[in-house]
Amino acid sequence: MKNLLKVKLPAAVALLCLASYVAFLEVQASDDTDEDISSAAVWNPSEQELKQAAQDCQGLSGDDYAVCFTDNMDELGASPEAVDFVQEYADDNAGAIAILKSFHPVDQVDFGQVSFPLSKDKGQNWVLLNGLPEVINVSDPKLISQAELQQNADYAALKAAYPGLQISFSTAKPLAKKTADGGQSFLISYPLTESCSNCKVRGEASYSFNFNAAGEFVDARLIKVTRTR
Repeated sequence: MKNLLKVKLPAAVALLCLASYVAFLEVQASDDTDEDISSAAVWNPSEQELKQAAQDCQGLSGDDYAVCFTDNMDELGASPEAVDFVQEYADDNAGAIAILKSFHPVDQVDFGQVSFPLSKDKGQNWVLLNGLPEVINVSDPKLISQAELQQNADYAALKAAYPGLQISFSTAKPLAKKTADGGQSFLISYPLTESCSNCKVRGEASYSFNFNAAGEFVDARLIKVTRTR
């Protein structure tokens, strides 16, 4: 009997340890999934709801405005994920309010569209999601190398023909692909327009936003400049 107990006890302990480890992995995986931005963070409020939030938060700015705005979102029925997205974006961007309007799953890194209710420009910007950093606004001019653009021969030719040429926010949907090293790249096309209201698009600058296999943002490289026909 003692010999039998000696055999069974270590086996039972081993099974218990294995079960505990499996449970830990499941919890860890659940936590990792919970951290990802998903379609649950999308919120599409009506114009009236946005006006109500703006009125309730009138006179506030920065972090105080963000807290007031997200409190209103909660009252208006936005999901906890949508509220978290707005609050976290505000925390990382000096109180700026960005609402996730759409979500497009791809792989480790995804993309979506955001709107900025406090901006005069009511258009929607494309963002890259769930990489490192978690949210990348592809319309952020700091991410686009102007020096690389200025050195491009095709851009120089366009600039000579249209001296007021400037790069504008991208409205085209990003084109995603898997890279040979296991990373991802997103091709973003930016219109090149003259610096005047309602001026024609004269060309397009295409940049590749590159991520390594761990989902870390590497760089944004100019791929080509094309002339609009």
